Amino acid sequence: MDSLNPRMNFTQPRPQNDFYELSGTPSAQQSQVLMLGEQLQSSIGYYVSCEFLIGTQILETRDGILAKVGTNFLTLYQPNLERYIVCDLYALKFITIYNSTTVPSLNR
Repeated sequence: MDSLNPRMNFTQPRPQNDFYELSGTPSAQQSQVLMLGEQLQSSIGYYVSCEFLIGTQILETRDGILAKVGTNFLTLYQPNLERYIVCDLYALKFITIYNSTTVPSLNR
């Protein structure tokens, strides 16, 4: 992941509210997000395609290299556009993880 923007340092120590360090008992929805977040941690650096439910009927797709996973968000880096996108884990419905750390040639 050396190609990521050097100004964005994702190796800093985790904040106290990271999903590994929640205080108290999480709700059922928080627990599901925690498990998803833990699963996504192992995919950091890989190219992903995320589908988010907007409202009740609209699926919005965002693609990029998975750069960070937090308590209730994930950050994608879009190398072609040289930008980062922070996404809501609660709205995430589907995620495709490619076996690639660069933008794959997608045959859609």
